[in-house]
Amino acid sequence: MDGGPTRQHKIDTHRFSENRLRILCIDDDPAVLVLLQDVLANCGHEAFATSSVSRGLLAIERSDVDVVILDYEMKELTGADAAHLFRKVSPNIPIVMFSGHCQSGHRDIASNSNLWVEKPDLRKLLTYLDDRQRQNGKRENKLSACPTS
Repeated sequence: MDGGPTRQHKIDTHRFSENRLRILCIDDDPAVLVLLQDVLANCGHEAFATSSVSRGLLAIERSDVDVVILDYEMKELTGADAAHLFRKVSPNIPIVMFSGHCQSGHRDIASNSNLWVEKPDLRKLLTYLDDRQRQNGKRENKLSACPTS
């Protein structure tokens, strides 16, 4: 992967509210990015993906993002370092650390994140996003069709 965006899903706006969450997914594994985009799009979110922390930072600077889903172990920077950069630009942006490498110190190091989800626990991730939507008043709870159990 060259660090650029992988693909963007178009959402059927008749099926979901226009106020869906815009979610930026950053991971250096293309298969994880495709999986996240597919699941999030099926749940009515607008999902963008990149393997580049610097491209993610640009999107956050433009205020094009409601939530960031961020891998912890990446080649460019760790998720903790990336979250620290993102917080400088947008102190209140929700950041979800989504990692398959959960070692004892990672959770403490990643204190700039709102939630730590171990791959492949999508239920925890979807529940968090559903809660964010309700807190933001973005839309009614319409994620019931998404697998959370």
